[in-house]
Amino acid sequence: MADVIWGSMLMSRDGMSGRRRAALGALALGVALLGGCQSNPEPPPIEAAPSSPPPSPSPSETAPTLPAEAKGASEAAAKAFVRYYFATLNHAMISGDTEHFRELSTSECESCSAIARNIDGTYAAGGRIESKGWLVRSVSLVPGQPKASPIVDLGIFMSEERVTERAGSSPKSFEGGKQPMTMYLIRANDQWRVSRLDRVA
Repeated sequence: MADVIWGSMLMSRDGMSGRRRAALGALALGVALLGGCQSNPEPPPIEAAPSSPPPSPSPSETAPTLPAEAKGASEAAAKAFVRYYFATLNHAMISGDTEHFRELSTSECESCSAIARNIDGTYAAGGRIESKGWLVRSVSLVPGQPKASPIVDLGIFMSEERVTERAGSSPKSFEGGKQPMTMYLIRANDQWRVSRLDRVA
């Protein structure tokens, strides 16, 4: 697993016991990204990825722009938006600029806000994060969900990271790894937004 902050709050998919139970705390260092990503302990299996999925772009110093294929209301557009979301996250991770990333989620997405706060905190302290980012390996919509608020099962690969916590500190290196996630989307005002992002334990 990628050794970044993983201060998680346990939540179930159906919300029956989806209240915050306990923070799991950081796995390794106490800076960087997943300070609020909830855990989803009993997910359905993730569907197999297509034989040749579109590659996730490497992080860039230039913020990505929303692709035309992500602007519609179709299933394909929702999947394109998911890939754009992670491309924007990857840009925020290496640049320290979370402005565009924050715009892609609703105020209810605690995980999204926590990730942005952790990036902001690292760079505000004079630190930095070096990584190829979180790469999207598979995207599949859970059947039977409303078209305007689909649930998406994700296969994410977290690349190796080199993290400097603050100015003057020695960088730490962490291995990458696979991390399934579940994302909850909502479409309002002709735009997709992330309303919740869960780590699948």
